[in-house]
Amino acid sequence: MELQILSQTENKPLERVEVVASITNFASTPSRPDVLTELAKKVSGTKECIIVTKIDSKYGNKSAKVFAQVYSSKESLAKYGHKKLAARVPKGVAKAAAASEKK
Repeated sequence: MELQILSQTENKPLERVEVVASITNFASTPSRPDVLTELAKKVSGTKECIIVTKIDSKYGNKSAKVFAQVYSSKESLAKYGHKKLAARVPKGVAKAAAASEKK
């Protein structure tokens, strides 16, 4: 799986950077924890401060567009972040860590 950053827009009032990225070379649509791990490598941010809002893939196409929000801190994530999507972050990170330990 290859991830390439297409655009980064700084949103100062909400203390975040909105990222649009492209993913190529994958067998099936990657899961949020997989995308989160790759995105954390490319962007200066920890996994706990990144929310993957959408993974948009087209049928029959081996590429997908990822929309994510990278918050400056955990406090700004708690204050401004979408509560439902923010609740998925620790679960996804824990599942990805557990899956990588099994391999």
